[in-house]
Amino acid sequence: MISLAPHALAAASAPPGRPCRTPGAARGAAPGRARRLAGAAPLALAAKRRSARRCSEESKVMQAGQTSGEVAEEAARAAGALIVERVGAEVLRSKAFESDLVTEVDQCCEEVIREIVQKHLPGHAFLGEESAGSSMESLLNTEGWLWVVDPLDGTTNFASGQPMSAVSICAARHGQPRAAAIYEPFRDELFTARSTRGAFLNGEIICVSGTPRLAEAVVASGCAPDPRSSAACFRAMAHLAPKTRTVRILGSAAINFAWLACGRLDGWFEVDLNCWDTAAGVLLVQEAGGIVTDCLGNDYTLKTRPVCASNGHIHFDLLEELADANVTGLDP
Repeated sequence: MISLAPHALAAASAPPGRPCRTPGAARGAAPGRARRLAGAAPLALAAKRRSARRCSEESKVMQAGQTSGEVAEEAARAAGALIVERVGAEVLRSKAFESDLVTEVDQCCEEVIREIVQKHLPGHAFLGEESAGSSMESLLNTEGWLWVVDPLDGTTNFASGQPMSAVSICAARHGQPRAAAIYEPFRDELFTARSTRGAFLNGEIICVSGTPRLAEAVVASGCAPDPRSSAACFRAMAHLAPKTRTVRILGSAAINFAWLACGRLDGWFEVDLNCWDTAAGVLLVQEAGGIVTDCLGNDYTLKTRPVCASNGHIHFDLLEELADANVTGLDP
C-alpha cells in the first residue's frame, strides 16, 4: 500500500493547472491553485520561515561577489563548453559494470567545476561522481555547504555521439539542495533553481505540466548499469506503456528532471540513482511545482536511491502502478 508523505499527498490532491509563480515569491504567498501545489513541496513551510536567515547565511559565505547559484551557473556553462567540444570522445574505462562508462571529458569537466567552486567559495565541500570514493558517506553527513556534481550526465549518449547529455550541479546546505544548475550544452539550455525562488530556463520562469491523469502522461525512466536496475526498469515500462500516453528512456537523469520541470515530461522514475544524479534535479522540479519522493512515497534526501518525480497530479497513480509492477527499488 502506497502512503504518500503529507506534503506530497496535499500536492497530488490539488486540481490540475500550471503552478507558476512570480520569481522571488515565497511558496504559499499567493492564494489559489499555485499556492496549493507549490506550497506542498518538501520543507516548504520550514523553508518559508527560514528563508530570510538562509539569505543572511549565504551572504556571509559569498566570495568575489558571487552566490552559490551564480557559481553553479558559471561552472555548468564552463563544463558544457568542454562537452560540446569533445562529443564522441574515446571511452577510458568502465566502472563496476561494463556498461558504466567514463571518458576523459567526465574527469576534465569535474576538475573545471571543482576549480570554479573553490575559486569563489573555498570553504565549501565538494562531492563529484568521478572522485567520490570512500569519502562519500562522510560528505553526505556534513552540516555545511556541499557541492554535489555530475560533470557529464549521460556519458553513454556522449560517447556514442548522441547530443543528450547534461552537466548537473547542486549546492546543498544542511543536507538540503539550495541552488541548482542543469546545463544541456547541445541545446544551450540552462535550467536553474534556488530554494524558494522558483525554477528557470535561460532566465525565464518554468513550471511543471498540468496533465491531470496518468493516461494522458508522458513518463520517462532510466536504467542504471546494474542489471537489477535494468530488469526493474523494463518491467515497469512494460506495465506502464498501456496505461500512459507513452513511455521514454532519454539516457540522462538530469535531462529527465529538467524536462519534467519545464513540462516536456509529466513523470519519471528510476530505481538506483546517486545523489549527483538527483540533487540538482530534485530542487528544479520542486521549485517548478512538482513532487519528488522515493518509489514508496517517502520524502527525498540526498541518500535516496529509488526516485519518483512528477507534476504532482499523477504522482499517487504513478506510485501505485510502480507498486503493482513490484518496482520500488533494485530487484533482488
